[in-house]
Amino acid sequence: MRVLVLLSLALLTTAAPAKAASVPASAVQFAERSALLAADTTCKLLSADARAALTSAAAQARGALLRSGWSMARADRLGARAADEGRARACDDPALATAVASATIGFEAWNRLPAMDFPGGERVWRARRTPDPDGFYLRQDLPNGAALGVTAEGLTLLVPRGEAAPSAARLHLRDPVRAPTSAVDVPGRTATGLAAAVPPRSGVRIYWASARQNVKSATSNRTDRVAFVFPKEAAAALTKLDPREAVEIEIDQARHRDRALAEVGDFAAAVAFVRR
Repeated sequence: MRVLVLLSLALLTTAAPAKAASVPASAVQFAERSALLAADTTCKLLSADARAALTSAAAQARGALLRSGWSMARADRLGARAADEGRARACDDPALATAVASATIGFEAWNRLPAMDFPGGERVWRARRTPDPDGFYLRQDLPNGAALGVTAEGLTLLVPRGEAAPSAARLHLRDPVRAPTSAVDVPGRTATGLAAAVPPRSGVRIYWASARQNVKSATSNRTDRVAFVFPKEAAAALTKLDPREAVEIEIDQARHRDRALAEVGDFAAAVAFVRR
């Protein structure tokens, strides 16, 4: 399928098309998948399920490319140019037929997987097609026994109950309108770690949990945890963030406020996996 994207790779690397193989593997994968997705939009080449798998794979390649050191703008330029090349292909182009056959084979293997890990810079999203004992289809384990992920109810935070049950929880997500650039998408940045990837308070939107319920242990009959469910808008906003950035979580306890950090990572790709 690389024949579809040699020009865009060459433009992004200032190299001759024949030397496009010198770019990172994640750049090649992102360009290939972006080109085929664009061609599919025009020519209707893929089944809905195969397109969902390719969309997930494209998001995962983009995340890997950003974590390798590319800026958001550079990655977006590559994706746009590759998409232009895909749209420019005739629907009966033999190269497209070959790419579709390859993507279909890849989807069939992807579709048979019962679970898949989506590693980020520091954390991992663990995705399953059937829920785990805590009800998560998708989860990221946080310190102190907490977890953030997707259950049948939606985007859910699960926290230990402690002596007194926590009363409220909220997510601080970067607001792309007030903060168009994430804290990690800065040239020459040297700070590392999740704490350095949190957006400034002036550039966040706060999502309060819209539901709260006590949860019994998966191994006993004791109610020892509390689940907070966030509105659908929070999950949708999370899929649009920079995979390298972090989300701040605040949990109101009886006499204090706990703070935890989650990594955005390849959340969008993982959601596509569990919702195929």
